[in-house]
Amino acid sequence: MDRRYTSISDVVQELIHDESFRDRLEKEINDKQIAKVLFAIRAREGKTEAEMAEMLGCTQVTIAKLENSRIDAIKVSDLVSYARACNLNFTIGFHDERNTVESVSAYACGIQDDGEYPK
Repeated sequence: MDRRYTSISDVVQELIHDESFRDRLEKEINDKQIAKVLFAIRAREGKTEAEMAEMLGCTQVTIAKLENSRIDAIKVSDLVSYARACNLNFTIGFHDERNTVESVSAYACGIQDDGEYPK
């Protein structure tokens, strides 16, 4: 426990073999996936947290919490409001689980088909 690391790479190399750590990290990433999508949408819109809060009629703190929330703390109504404020449609869908490489590949194929980046 007293070991000192010289880089992030050293930490990753040690922890990557710890199955318990990998499971906890994967759960943490999955639990905050929707929140990170909300952040990405706001960033794409070029809005600050305060500007988004004004659009939604809430406080900047509420937006910060929403964009850092676990999946079980986000209400569908929050997602609908967020989407409307950004002139987006909100839908819920089910699909087979993909890994990151498959997701990026599908995204790239979509760009090639349309000639544009999906919004």
